[in-house]
Amino acid sequence: SLDSLSGAGVVNVDNGNLWELSVLKGLQNILGPSVPTINFSSASSKFSIQDKVITLSQAELDGKGLDLVGGGKIGFDKSLDLVINTKFDKNVVKTLPNTTEFGSYLFGNLLSVKVGGTLEKPKYSLQAIPNKNIFNDLLRLF
Repeated sequence: SLDSLSGAGVVNVDNGNLWELSVLKGLQNILGPSVPTINFSSASSKFSIQDKVITLSQAELDGKGLDLVGGGKIGFDKSLDLVINTKFDKNVVKTLPNTTEFGSYLFGNLLSVKVGGTLEKPKYSLQAIPNKNIFNDLLRLF
């Protein structure tokens, strides 16, 4: 029975087309129309299953121009509670309109997306990523 299902492991995907996952499609909308479409070709994550919940940790998706790192929970009821941190390539950030060097730094390093809702109807919200090296990094910009 699903009630007693439990386990843990690691999943790796190489040479995939992961942008087609519904949770990832919505990221394009929240990151903005100026962000070029990014296709993810590889992914990895540790996971555990317990109490009808899949917990992802150290989840990483690698794409040309954008990497995503995060984790969280996906319920067997299709509920989502994920946090996805973005890491844009500097060359992608430079192509965004009206982006200063300071804005480029913020967009490339501090953007995090909270994903709630369900697999069918994910809900996204932006939040800043706390960065312990932020002050040293910002000083280098000025």
